[in-house]
This record gives sequence, C-alpha cells and structure tokens, in this order.
Amino acid sequence: MQEPFMLQVEKSSMDTIISNQKKLISICKMNRIPIAVVEYYALGETHHEIRSLLKGCITKTFEKKQDSAFSSREFISYLKLGGIKNLLISGLFGNACVYATSLSATKNGYTVITAEDLIAMNSHLYQEQKASGSSQIICWYKWNTKFLNSFKELARFELKPSKIFHIAGLLRIF
Repeated sequence: MQEPFMLQVEKSSMDTIISNQKKLISICKMNRIPIAVVEYYALGETHHEIRSLLKGCITKTFEKKQDSAFSSREFISYLKLGGIKNLLISGLFGNACVYATSLSATKNGYTVITAEDLIAMNSHLYQEQKASGSSQIICWYKWNTKFLNSFKELARFELKPSKIFHIAGLLRIF
C-alpha cells in the first residue's frame, strides 16, 4: 500500500482494498491480532489512511528489498519467535509481492489466508495475463492457500492472536 504501487492499480480495485483493509485493521485491533507492515525499501511509507488506523494496534514494520517479505530476516525471526503459523495477507500486488510472499510462506509451512478483494493486481501485468487467457495467478491462490471469494467470508474463521497473523502493507495493508 505504498503510493508508487497504488498508482498502478485501477481506482475501483484500490478503493475496495483500502475499504476492506480498514475493516480488517479494526478486527485485528479489537482481537489484539498482530499486524506486520512490510514496505519496499526506499519507496515511502504505507498509505496515510492505513497508517493512521494502525495506531493502537500491535504492529511491527519490516523493510524488504525483494518482492517476498521472507527476504527480510527480521520478518522471518518475528514469525518464528511469535510461534505464528497462519498468515492473513492483504495488499499489493497479488501477482507480484503478495504472490511472492504467499509462495514463500506456503513453501515454509505457513497457512496463507487471503481473498480476492484483499489483494490488488498490477493492472498492466494482470490485464496481459487475462488477455492471454491465463488466470494462473488466481488458480495458484485457490490451490495453495485458503483463498476466499470475499473478505466477508473471514467471519467463518476464528480470529484470535494465536490462530492468525495479519500481514499488512506489502502487502502494505491493514
């Protein structure tokens, strides 16, 4: 949810993601669920609306220099020390950063939960995929994660700090 990346997403998608992230932050805050904010090094802070909502939340910010949050040793240590096994991921881009993080997470034994309206796609790259008849990225999420059709489906999960960890930002989210 860093500004340079937000400009590459269609406005309607961005509005939906921000709205759902705001709701998710409220849920995390109320249930004392930790939020990790992952930002690309030297590309600015998380969107101001999201950043302001994080006040009063259990939040830790990590910097990365590659697409996956798992490229940050501090991030990996944080997950291990916290005994975190489940990651609720939201942010930009579902076909780049979010994907790379989700892929790394599943390869390392973490359960990834996300929804189509919690991640945004880079408009240009995603449109190319769709035009070629390839929706491989959405298929990957459906096969390898707990991929929800909608943010609202999170209600079926028991959201407690010991059960889930929300990655924001990079996911620039929550």
